[in-house]
Amino acid sequence: MVGPELEGVRERICGSEPLLLIEAPAGYGKTHEAVNAARTIAPTLPVGRKVLFLTHTNAARETFNRRLWGGAAVMKTIHSLAAELVELYAAPLDLPRPLDPFHGRPPFRDMIRLATDILERRPEVALGLAVRHPVILVDEYQDCDEDQHRFIQVIAAAAPTRLRLFGDDLQAIYDFDGTPVDFAAMIETSPTVRLATPWRWRGQDDMCAFIVEARRALAAGEPVDLTDPPSCVTVGH
Repeated sequence: MVGPELEGVRERICGSEPLLLIEAPAGYGKTHEAVNAARTIAPTLPVGRKVLFLTHTNAARETFNRRLWGGAAVMKTIHSLAAELVELYAAPLDLPRPLDPFHGRPPFRDMIRLATDILERRPEVALGLAVRHPVILVDEYQDCDEDQHRFIQVIAAAAPTRLRLFGDDLQAIYDFDGTPVDFAAMIETSPTVRLATPWRWRGQDDMCAFIVEARRALAAGEPVDLTDPPSCVTVGH
């Protein structure tokens, strides 16, 4: 049974706020809540409009695609969406067709910048994307770099949209090819809700308590106390 706290979080995710960050630690039900949001919102959109769900990897896209049977959302990786835009304008950009980023034509790192430049120079293209996708869900936002962040923001700003950014600063995988977005700073300055229950360990009270306390300590910059761990935790030396 869903408690009132989670009900309130779901209401805000599916609500009308233009921007909402969802802090979603590993095992706390992020996938379930993202899928629930897409399924709840999709039937409320006008004909021809679709929820857009952006991920970083094809594996993540497939995970959500399996959960979202029935067309509740259009599923794309951030790079595949950028590549679609760049492919359309390959000729004026003097790029080969088909694009071949695996051989640097253009490199993956340039694809997002080229797509963003197209959207900024041709605002009607960004407008078309935003109108077709008035709700945009982005997975693992802490792993966006500044170029990806700008790309997503340009689309979201082109027309009234609802942007839902799922992430967790403690799970950031830093890519030294770009400057990572400061998700922790975004949480401090943006409307944010938090998933507070570690569902993955439900029924394992000791592990659940340990995970919650360890996360609290890490978030506070404190050491994780392993001097007397519960029996479910093994410490190797």
